[in-house]
Amino acid sequence: MQGTEDSPAPPGAQGPAEEPEQPDGAPTEPPPPPQQQLKEEKEEREGPEEEAGSEGPPEPPPAASEPPAEPQAPQPPSPQPASGRESPEQAEHQAGPEAEPLPEEAKSEPPAEAEPPAEPCAPREDGEAAPAEPEDELSFSDPEGFVDDISDEELLGDVLKDQPQEADGIDSVIVVDNVPQVGPDRLEKLKNVIHKIFSKFGKIINEFYPEADGKTKGYIFLEYMSPSHAVDAVKNADGYKLDKQHTFRVNLFTDFDKYMTISDEWEIPEKQPFKDLGNLRYWLEDPDCRDQYSVIFESGDRTSIFWNDIKEPVQIEDRARWTETYVRWSPKGTYLATFHQRGIALWGGEKFKQIQRFSHQGVQLIDFSPCERYLVTFSPLMDTQDDPQAIIIWDILTGQKKRGFHCENSAHWPIFKWSHDGKFFARMTSDTLSIYETPSMGLLDKKSLKINGIRDFSWSPGGNIIAFWVPEDKDIPARVTLMQLPARQEIRVRNLFNVVDCKLHWQKNGDYLCVKVDRTPKGTQPV
Repeated sequence: MQGTEDSPAPPGAQGPAEEPEQPDGAPTEPPPPPQQQLKEEKEEREGPEEEAGSEGPPEPPPAASEPPAEPQAPQPPSPQPASGRESPEQAEHQAGPEAEPLPEEAKSEPPAEAEPPAEPCAPREDGEAAPAEPEDELSFSDPEGFVDDISDEELLGDVLKDQPQEADGIDSVIVVDNVPQVGPDRLEKLKNVIHKIFSKFGKIINEFYPEADGKTKGYIFLEYMSPSHAVDAVKNADGYKLDKQHTFRVNLFTDFDKYMTISDEWEIPEKQPFKDLGNLRYWLEDPDCRDQYSVIFESGDRTSIFWNDIKEPVQIEDRARWTETYVRWSPKGTYLATFHQRGIALWGGEKFKQIQRFSHQGVQLIDFSPCERYLVTFSPLMDTQDDPQAIIIWDILTGQKKRGFHCENSAHWPIFKWSHDGKFFARMTSDTLSIYETPSMGLLDKKSLKINGIRDFSWSPGGNIIAFWVPEDKDIPARVTLMQLPARQEIRVRNLFNVVDCKLHWQKNGDYLCVKVDRTPKGTQPV
């Protein structure tokens, strides 16, 4: 056995020593079972002493193999062994029966382990090695000591302005006072009425009716989906007259904090500076009792006001581009209205100073109430389904919008006809006469008059009496009716036959009504 150890190793026994080191994870062949069995038998026959003195000749350097320290990337497995490496079956065939014992070094000494590479490449499923990642990668991290001095407002200003604002939820709650106090039997009906009135301002998501002694307390809480809906409800429903005994008072729930902080001690209000508008009816003091009139000339570029003197006109005021279209006087001559693309401006006084402005984009037509307290404006550009803006009624003294209306047809202007004192105004639609009252601008008694076939109506100049006429309908004659308001009492009805058309004319004091009748020839039927 020792002679065998001293003899040089057969050519096919250099497998373990010449085997190139493979990196971790590379595919390797498992050691053959015969070689492992020979190694174990040799160790049993030879003790530790023989192992110590069994150093054979130095191993030759591995042929055609790379140093272990710098392993190459693994290659796909090949059916033939690499250079300098043979399978155990080939080694036994070349060495013959006498070469069966292998050198101790080849059996006992494992191959030197190479240092693992820094970043081994795992083989892919197809057997090829994945490409290694580059060592130097771009870094997008901030350097040490970097201070970000750009605020979110500078970077995302256009986005942050639209972000939802933090709220506690009470901004969308309103409080309605002067609500009827009802029991359980009428509560459901009351809820339906309240919901119908206030749901047109927005979606109501919650409502609360406080009760005491089996009845509601006379005030309720309504919560809208959005705070803007609550603001619209306060603006439009405050002062709403439910019936003769109940007029709503509507406030935002958040306003109660303001009311609670009011001091119990009365404080003298701050004196506001007086805005002198001058004598708005100074022209009535003219000793010659002259009237005034306006003239627009130079292709509409200039507007002048003149005294209508008996000899020749006397110019009072002259301005360039005072109006964009035309001007109109109020019924009593107190105000001069000028038209502009953005709305109407009112002028008055001895120097024709600006009294008030009303913003109504694209306004084309206006009308005054007989008492000069209200102004009606019409624009075809502003009307929407949810927010009627075609016709707007304004308070001249305060400049506030009182109510908006839709306009189906502006061919017949004015749409509204006013009573002599400005307490009522009415409009006629198909088979309906709607009468409104001021200052609430709501329907009289909350409903319109159903009058089939109504053709025309007219207010008395001396009282709150309205006259209207209805044409013939088959065997029913035409009729003219006088109705007293606000009681809606018919004080006179007159039937007319063979009528084609009627015209209603009041005497200036309202003492008489003249009805001009156009009749059909005898023997013919009216159309």
